[in-house]
Amino acid sequence: MAESSAHPAYAVAEYTFTLFVAGNEFNSRAARNNLFILCESSLRGRCRVEVIDVLDDFTAAVNHGVLVTPTLIADHDGRVISIIGDLSDTAGVRAALGIQG
Repeated sequence: MAESSAHPAYAVAEYTFTLFVAGNEFNSRAARNNLFILCESSLRGRCRVEVIDVLDDFTAAVNHGVLVTPTLIADHDGRVISIIGDLSDTAGVRAALGIQG
């Protein structure tokens, strides 16, 4: 099952995130929550998020080369970054994504 959201106040998303999760497992829930917090606090909606549950859509994970969950694939200015884990290391995630402040 894929979920998608974008903040209506912004016409163009600066970041495109695809988050691969495994059902409602603890780390998957944490990754969803931490990504939501990042988008709201640091990007103020300037992102598009798609959540793919590999239990429902394993083919999407294979097509993206995702072997473990949770995995975040971020596309920003043509630069694609993969981050594995629950995204709880906020400073590390922000640094990997090039988000200032």
